[in-house]
Amino acid sequence: MASAASSSGRAWAIAGGAAAIAIGLRAALHPWMGEYLPLTTMYGAIAIAVWTGGAAPGVVVTVAGYAAAVLLFFEPRGRLLPGSIPQW
Repeated sequence: MASAASSSGRAWAIAGGAAAIAIGLRAALHPWMGEYLPLTTMYGAIAIAVWTGGAAPGVVVTVAGYAAAVLLFFEPRGRLLPGSIPQW
């Protein structure tokens, strides 16, 4: 039983690390890419999360990665929702 819990924790740690690396890589590429393809680097992180931990870490990485990308790379920056209806 202990090995199942440790492997589950390890899978979550790998998923979180992959998401952090993906967002960091996209932030590093931002000067060249601008607002173009803000979610590109998340695809690999989601694949790693699903491969190592299954659906639950994959869904969490998807939602967390999308939220981070919206906050950091979508205009207006720092907001999860647009400021007005025309921005939708």
